[in-house]
Amino acid sequence: MPTYRIDLHSHCQGDPVDDLEHTIHEHIDHAHACGLHAIALTWHQRIFDDTAAIAYARERGILLIPGVETELYGRLHTLALNAHAGDIPGACTLEDLRTFRQDPNHFILAPHPYYPHWSCLRTVIDEHPDCFDGIEWCHYHTDWIPRGLNPNERARRWAERNHKPLIACSDAHDLHGLGRFYSEVEAEELTAPAIFAALRANRVRFTPHPMTASYFLHKSGKIAAAIMRGILPPR
Repeated sequence: MPTYRIDLHSHCQGDPVDDLEHTIHEHIDHAHACGLHAIALTWHQRIFDDTAAIAYARERGILLIPGVETELYGRLHTLALNAHAGDIPGACTLEDLRTFRQDPNHFILAPHPYYPHWSCLRTVIDEHPDCFDGIEWCHYHTDWIPRGLNPNERARRWAERNHKPLIACSDAHDLHGLGRFYSEVEAEELTAPAIFAALRANRVRFTPHPMTASYFLHKSGKIAAAIMRGILPPR
């Protein structure tokens, strides 16, 4: 069975919330250069469903999965994958997630769920595991923070407790992050349904690469700047 490198959480120019510098085509070209086989573009609050970009990716051997980083209760970030117009609103409810999940060609992923930010799911994912297909191992960690303080370890325990996949993603907001953090999945073919079926069967693995000091400072600076601009207002 073939193995594919996948990144199911990334952003590019066109995102209605984040002011990003790189274009869709640059995003796809960089993913191709990094050896990724499948990526999901998950704009905030708006479904990415650009058929021309999907075709552009296909020509380069990349499966581009449309998606959205929707907001549960209007603030808690949640990834809805293989979403198309009208499938799920930009601000959703638990029932919206349950309805979306009824289609096996869809996938709900909990991004960075246990990080100390108002947009993270935290106890919601503990109380409603039936609304989620998998959980993200977030890129934002370093090797000089003790393992016990890494929020991803709580995600690992959730995955084990609920028998659901733990999936490393980049949450790339620039080309510097794309290709650094990804998962490998054993799937029958390079299609969204086949990848989701493989994930549900837990045929996924990854190496948890800590961020370098320079990238940690780079990413932290961008997060701080976003907060100052009011894009991620503290609540």
